[in-house]
Amino acid sequence: MVQVAPHQVPYYVFEELQVLGFIAHGVTTRKGGVSRAPYDTLNLGYHVGDDPEAVGENRRRARACMGLDSYPVVSGEQVHGTRVAVVTMQDAGKEW
Repeated sequence: MVQVAPHQVPYYVFEELQVLGFIAHGVTTRKGGVSRAPYDTLNLGYHVGDDPEAVGENRRRARACMGLDSYPVVSGEQVHGTRVAVVTMQDAGKEW
């Protein structure tokens, strides 16, 4: 992975996906958000009890730093397992 930090929200990209040229993606860190402890700072999960307005702002910041604010982004929930989510245009704009 390669770190990208153009603004206040650093993130990483997978080189193997980046060279394809048609997959926009990024893996964020916990830096650059507005959530307060214990969720500080860049919590992107609505399901953990954080202030929904803070999560929304964090997601907006993450999309903006990646240049994705005008695209129908699909946000999934990270789980540890073996299932793979197949994302199609029908999922455009979905946020979990």
